[in-house]
Amino acid sequence: MPIEFVAGDLFANAANARALAHGCNCQGSMGAGVARGFRERYPEMYEQFRARCKAVPRQFNLGDAWLWKDDRRPWVFNLGTQEAFWHARASYEAIETALGQMRVIADAEGIDSIAMPRIGVGYGGLSWKKVEEILGRVLGEWPGRAIVYETYVAAEPSPDPSPGDRPAVLPGPRRSIRGKRPPRFRGMAVTIACRDQDRTAAFYETVLGAVPIPTDNGIGRHYRLGSLRLNLLPNAEASSPASFPEHAQLLLWIEVDDLARAAEHLAAHAVEIVDAGDGQFLTIADPDGLVIEVWERSET
Repeated sequence: MPIEFVAGDLFANAANARALAHGCNCQGSMGAGVARGFRERYPEMYEQFRARCKAVPRQFNLGDAWLWKDDRRPWVFNLGTQEAFWHARASYEAIETALGQMRVIADAEGIDSIAMPRIGVGYGGLSWKKVEEILGRVLGEWPGRAIVYETYVAAEPSPDPSPGDRPAVLPGPRRSIRGKRPPRFRGMAVTIACRDQDRTAAFYETVLGAVPIPTDNGIGRHYRLGSLRLNLLPNAEASSPASFPEHAQLLLWIEVDDLARAAEHLAAHAVEIVDAGDGQFLTIADPDGLVIEVWERSET
């Protein structure tokens, strides 16, 4: 079936594709562009992707196609199209190999439609004309639908769905309560249990610049860190392992405008860098070993 080149928003999935695909580096970073969109929408997928990239031996390499499955959303093909990131370029050979692997997996899994952006172009630094030729060779005769979002057009905001339009959160028949809509849950704050409240409070105030929020709660200490609200409670008996994803634990993501400057600031406060990252992020830990990823803000 001929490849469909369309304009629109990949994540709106107007074509109702069974799976989405995008190009990835092999260092575990999804910090910019379309990849960042996948990271934000599929956080569980991102954590497993990063774990694969950090494994020894590495479990995600150039030319690989790794399929992430989700019961309620389109599946995702992560394609190993470039070794590194930042100023690194993608590889035409890796793109062709990864697309071929994707096709084999799609046929085996019964996937009959895949949507993707212009893989390898933009942050990948490759020629769209050459990548388009590769797409034609690999997917031009594929019996399924291959949809390529050649031009980005923001999706129109959808109206508030009626109760019947919303997907059920739990399996089984949907329950209605006197014909009312289900309640809307909104995030309020993240509670962090610490062993030494004074020491932890000093870290978040002095190092990260968290702003105290006055409260009449005599136990917890409340802070505002950007748009995030934190509540520190002094009731932990043991520290966190300062690593993941072996343990079920909280993982904080925060942003800065200049990662290099942030690294200098952390060094000046004797904060250990747990993982130097990939140039777009680094990992630290609070005094109790809680993992904190510091990402450089992207304008894309």
